[in-house]
Amino acid sequence: MVRKVSRFEELTKELVVLHHTKSKDYGTLEDPLQNLREFSLLGIVIRLNDKMARLKSFVRNGKVFVRDESVKDTLKDIAVYSLLAIQLMEEEKEKNGKKNGK
Repeated sequence: MVRKVSRFEELTKELVVLHHTKSKDYGTLEDPLQNLREFSLLGIVIRLNDKMARLKSFVRNGKVFVRDESVKDTLKDIAVYSLLAIQLMEEEKEKNGKKNGK
């Protein structure tokens, strides 16, 4: 029996494509997360705060003012930034563990 792919799984695949596409604009070939590593977790928190401000504005006003980014786009960006924050935290923990001889 073939299992039907859930909408959640489809959305996570869309997030992967979105991440790879945007990484080309912001990162480098050697390090797609270079721009995020520059300011580490703080940089991601700032970007998440910007995205949440857009989302709050939409909830308050019932419309978006930036035409090239929908509410769905904003929510996808929040999801991707959240996953990238986890990745950077794990990398930092691993790097600190190696420094401490672990």
